[in-house]
Amino acid sequence: MSSTETNMIRIDKIKREMGAHDTTKKALAEKLGLSEISIARKLKGETQWTVIELEELAKIYKKERFYFF
Repeated sequence: MSSTETNMIRIDKIKREMGAHDTTKKALAEKLGLSEISIARKLKGETQWTVIELEELAKIYKKERFYFF
């Protein structure tokens, strides 16, 4: 699987969790200490998620540590 495919799967997982928990981009940005624009770019695949951000997402959504990897 290519890194682009992996990133799209990751983004889909994040969007599903955001929807399931009614999390807005603004709320997620605040929880991660990022700007809303940064979150929007990450959700469009324009910029990559960091390891720390993915681990924090797992904590926020109560998933296994590597769920979003």
